[in-house]
Amino acid sequence: MKARSQPILLLLIITTHLFGLKSAIASANRRFIAQLPVGIASDASQVCTFSEGTGGQLVTEGRVMPSKLGTLDTFGGSPIKMDITCSQPAKLVVSAPIQVGGPEFKPVSAFTTVTTASGDSTKSNEAPLTLPVGTTALSVNLYVDKGSRLKVGNYQYTFKFTVVE
Repeated sequence: MKARSQPILLLLIITTHLFGLKSAIASANRRFIAQLPVGIASDASQVCTFSEGTGGQLVTEGRVMPSKLGTLDTFGGSPIKMDITCSQPAKLVVSAPIQVGGPEFKPVSAFTTVTTASGDSTKSNEAPLTLPVGTTALSVNLYVDKGSRLKVGNYQYTFKFTVVE
């Protein structure tokens, strides 16, 4: 099996002000990174391609001394929506959220979930999601729990998909 790493960088920004945390605004600063892992020729055909992610609102859970960030509906956030198109059956693995900005901390819990329109899903560090040939709509949610009050700051997270043939 050849693993093809196709990371997608989605920056979701939490805005803050002097007196504490404020609800988040989805970042317009989204960009793709297409990379092949070491050992795979750059001219190798891609098994799957991704559309640019849309939506995605990262918010704090609760307004008083929040300790959690997420795109979950239960927090008042919204997931990232995107499509993946595969030329052959494949499996999709997703990383846990990766902090790329804001006051650094080590979360007590963090995960990324990916759900298809048909309800199939996977979570970071779980079994891969099986993808059919063709286009599949994906919904991606991030969850990060610091375990204690978040510091004032602009928090940015990304995640990485890995497609395995």
